[in-house]
Amino acid sequence: MQDDFYELSFENGIKYKMYLPFKDSDYIQKTIFHTKAPYEIEMLKDMITRIKPNSNILDIGMNIANHSLFLAAHNFKIYAFEPNKKMIDIARKSITINGFENRILIYEMGVSDKEERAYYEKEKPGNYGGMSLTLLNEEERKDDYIECKSIDSLNIQDEISLIKLDIEGMEDKALRGLKALILKNHPLIYVEANYVSDLIKVDRILSSYNYIHMDIFGSSPTHLYYPIEKLSHNELFKNIAYKTALSRLEWTNYKQNNFIHNHLSNILNLDKKLEKEILNIKNLLNKDKEIKELKNTIARNQKMLCFRWGKSLLRAVKNPLRFIILPLTWINDYKEFKRDLNKD
Repeated sequence: MQDDFYELSFENGIKYKMYLPFKDSDYIQKTIFHTKAPYEIEMLKDMITRIKPNSNILDIGMNIANHSLFLAAHNFKIYAFEPNKKMIDIARKSITINGFENRILIYEMGVSDKEERAYYEKEKPGNYGGMSLTLLNEEERKDDYIECKSIDSLNIQDEISLIKLDIEGMEDKALRGLKALILKNHPLIYVEANYVSDLIKVDRILSSYNYIHMDIFGSSPTHLYYPIEKLSHNELFKNIAYKTALSRLEWTNYKQNNFIHNHLSNILNLDKKLEKEILNIKNLLNKDKEIKELKNTIARNQKMLCFRWGKSLLRAVKNPLRFIILPLTWINDYKEFKRDLNKD
């Protein structure tokens, strides 16, 4: 077993070990092993810059404690939620070897908006983190089930500064079961939503809690939501977030095949075309403006006395008669020049 512990170290001198028994098969463990860095490191680094040291965090969907270990190593206290016993056993080994028992408190439960039971239909050895719960109907009976409940029912008293939420499609139910905690603490929320239909459900709930979408991380998209009251006016004006989130979903590894996505994609593509057309019109207007300015410059030059005299001299060179009367022509040019000056 000791062979499956691997040390991760960082530029700030922090280091810790992770237990990776399925590094050859499981997607997340394999990624950590080959990159020698935590999974979703970009998002983790973002998290620790946005909250104060020693803050309390909810890690909902702990998996093998990838996020919890990184945050605990940076002196945050973690409430971690995970229903998969196999993942909990792996996480505990990492927590114990690093001495993080007082920093990471594990709740072995599913998270929902009410008390209910669920189960895993099948195991995914290639991606344990992608396993989703199936809820049991009241009539259904199953010996090996998982208890789900709302986090509000736990009555957590510590002030929570940040929530990370990744529970494979049950994020909207979890958010409804977190309403009291969210409205009391106003934490930052990092919530996964792989599909546009999931994002719309999440966004509607968080909008009702007075939150706004701020950023997006990873190929399995995790969305950062901020309580509006914590944002400056400049940040609010800069943020065209929801539209940005929808458009950036195009770049993820997930196929957005549902009806809603297709229509939103068409709208976004049309919007891009309109932006190009507007840019083309602006370019044409700029060119038209340049042409007008050039014409005005030419008109001004044509009114100048030296231009008039030069023009008359060129004509006189070509015609001997005009050359003879050139002094008289220049006098007339001067008179016209004076009249134009008076007009202006």
